[in-house]
Parts: sequence; C-alpha cells; structure tokens
Amino acid sequence: CRLKEKKANCVQVPPGSIDFTAGALGGVACVLATVAGHCQGQNNRLFGQISKYGEVLHTHVAHRRHSRTPSSDEARFKTEGIRGFFRGFVGTLAREVPGYFVFFYGYDFARIILRRPGESKEDLGPFRLATCGALQDCVCGSAYFPLSGCFACCTNTGVQVFNTDPLLEKRKISELGTCSFVQLMGRSNFIAVVSGGKNPIFDDCTVSIWDDAKSKVVAQLKFKEPVLNVKMKPSLMVVVLPSRIHVFQFLPEIQKLASIDTKENLTGICDLCAEPGRDLLVFPSHSVGSIQILTVSVACLAREVSTSPLVIAAHKNPIAIISLDSSGIYVATASTKGTLIRVFETTQRNLVAEFRRGADRAVLYSISFSLDSSYLCVSSDKGTVHLFAVKDSVQNRRSNLRHVVPSSGSAGSYVASQWALASFTTPAECPTVAAFASHNTIVAICSDGSYYKYIFSVDGSGIINREMFDNFLQLAMSSPENDF
Repeated sequence: CRLKEKKANCVQVPPGSIDFTAGALGGVACVLATVAGHCQGQNNRLFGQISKYGEVLHTHVAHRRHSRTPSSDEARFKTEGIRGFFRGFVGTLAREVPGYFVFFYGYDFARIILRRPGESKEDLGPFRLATCGALQDCVCGSAYFPLSGCFACCTNTGVQVFNTDPLLEKRKISELGTCSFVQLMGRSNFIAVVSGGKNPIFDDCTVSIWDDAKSKVVAQLKFKEPVLNVKMKPSLMVVVLPSRIHVFQFLPEIQKLASIDTKENLTGICDLCAEPGRDLLVFPSHSVGSIQILTVSVACLAREVSTSPLVIAAHKNPIAIISLDSSGIYVATASTKGTLIRVFETTQRNLVAEFRRGADRAVLYSISFSLDSSYLCVSSDKGTVHLFAVKDSVQNRRSNLRHVVPSSGSAGSYVASQWALASFTTPAECPTVAAFASHNTIVAICSDGSYYKYIFSVDGSGIINREMFDNFLQLAMSSPENDF
C-alpha cells in the first residue's frame, strides 16, 4: 500500500509491476518468517507421485532399524544444529516466491476484470472480492501443479513417500506392513500396494488401495495368483498376473472391465498411458520380441476391447521393458539383451529411432521419456544412466567409421547406431529409476537410498553436470517419526 501511495511522486513504472514486486517481496518475507516450521512441515504432507515428468519408483529398500527419540525438533537440532531447521530453504524459496508473485498480481487483475463500468477496484463488494480470491487461487494452483512430484519406495517398515525436487520426506505409512510393490496414482491420495517382505499384513495375491485422506485401506482386489504389477490413472487400474491382465474402472468406483490372457509374464511387464482419455495398454505379445497395444475403455464392460490390437515386432529376444511417453504417441522397448532401445509410433507402428546403450548385455531398470518426448533416459545394472535425443537425432553421438564401413551386415548396423549424447554413473548392480524432473533435469533414485540430480544442455553439446547428491533413507532416518 505504501508503494502505491508514493507512486505519483516516483518514476512511472509499467502497470502491474508494483503487484509483481510486492508479491515477490511478500514471498521472501513469508519464507524468512516461517521457513523453519515450513520445511519441517513439508515432511507431513502427501502431494502425489512424480507424474509423467518423472516416473514413480517401484523398488524394495532394506535398511537397519533406527531407534526412536522423543522429539523430531530435538533430534534435528542435536544432529545438525540450527541449520537443520532450514533444510530445504532454497527449494522453499524457489517455490514460494513465484507463488506469491502470481498471487498478488492474479488477485489484483481479477479485481480489475470484475469491476463494473465506472467503478474502481476498491468498490467491489464482499462476494466479488471472494470471487477474486478464488480465481487467483486457481491460477496459483495451475502454476504450482507441474513443479514437483513424488516417488515412493517399500521399506522394511512400510511405504515411504518423498518429494522429488527438492528432495523432502513427505509421508510414511506403517499401517500397511511390509510391501513388495507400491504405485501412486498421479498427485492424488490413492496408493496401491501389494504386501510382501518380512512382515506382510496381506498376501501377495491382494491389491490394497490406501486412501491417504482417510488414512485407511478403502478397497481390496483379491486374485488367485501373485500380483506382479499395478498401473493406475483416475479412470483405469491395471493389474498384471503371471499370465493374465485385469483392467478395472477406478473412479468413481472400482468395476472390472476386461480380462486379457497373455503370454507368461513373470516380471509383470506392462505400461498404461497416463494421458486422460487415451487409454492405451502395452504388454508383451505371444510372439517372442513383440509387443501388443490395446485401447481399453469403459466399452470393455461388454467384454470387448474397444479397438483391434496392434502388434509390433520390436526385437529378436524376449521383451524386458516397455515404456510409453506421456501422450501415448511413442512406446520404447528393450529386450533381455539390453543393448538396443527402440522407439515406435503407437498408431502406425513405425520405427522412430534405435539407440545403442552399449555392446555388452545388460539388465535395464527403467526407460523414461521427457515431458515433450524430445529425450529418453535409460538406467541399467552397469551403473550408467544414458541420455538420448528422440526428435533431434543429430544430437546423438555416432561412430566416425559409419562413412567407411558398408551399411549392410552386423558391423554396418553397429557403427551406424545412435549412441547416447550424454551419460552419468550410479552404483553398479543397484536397481535405479531415472526420470525427467523437468525438460533438462534428470533425477536418478537408487534402491540403496542414493539420489542424483543432473542438469544437461539441450543444445546437443553433451554437457551434463551433477547438481545434487543425497541419500533419501538418511533423510528419513533423521526424522524420529520414521522408525527404520
């Protein structure tokens, strides 16, 4: 207000700049005043999963038990001093300042558009002022939504959920016992788990749906065979068994849509398109090295698949991993050999790109597309995460011998391959999920608790730099509420 009173006596500034400046300064003041409690409080709220901007982690994490202490604030102060209360300060500042920046201007702009002819912003009544607040909240919510995601892991005491970027502990659910599998549904309060490990509450043939808003299991699906994989989106849930896939409507109520007989699929290979309204389901076909693409929807209530299945002969060896991009336009595959990653169009079945990870056999842990499908990252048991360019293949490295070796034959195919434009290392033979936190940011999460964050250049130079390393298990252990 003081800024506006003095506006007439100051140099003229562009309209709205005062609101932006006031919002940014307000954000800084708010963070400085509340950061200690706010950074601590971040550990107690669940925002959902990494969405397609960074895949959720499905892994088993074993760790030693950690003794409980009486107070989390006391333990943090003893181990880290006053700095411990400001953990996550930069991330909080980066989140709050843009939020208040949008908040102030959005509120003021709503007052402008809702005023009647001849009225000033100060003439709005209580109802229209409340409407302005609601509108700016929608704007702020839309701005916040894609900025962060979460990953979940199974520990020896339950399910643990962490914010991905910045790395923060969000939630621990011990009421579910030990689990062998966890799947978060977007940024919602629903979590699907399959029991396993040392102290399971349910058997491994049961999918339990945990509602974090109610802090209880709200539904269970029981099968005659062990559950190997679960995929979820608001409209659908897919449960993978050793030789069958069940498709369910999820919201507004769980209802079985279809059952699909498959080739023996002991590792639960499957993927479901996250795009709303695009219900693509991909899994290994009966033919070795092939994948099958189905469009499933509520039409399956009639025990029919909505469209004819598409089959793509992707590899000569059995399929080991499948990954759809966020829009369902591309699907990436790799075989048990683990040397080549191929990308296909899901509609025309055309081969879009073929990438070579290396010459030696490897077990691939994850394949993830960037949000706009421009890049692809792959993690393997070799302890390396490779980055490939999907749309601008010129960025990928190629052998200089491709100009002298004939293109025909295995040697020609090898030297003509597209190699990673960049890579970084993680612990070897340690299950690792790598995904994109933003267009040029990759986060790698390992089952030993290692957390890596890398920034890469999008100009094709191959420059990639590590921005952060941490251990999310130690982060969880530092809070006494979490008894590992």
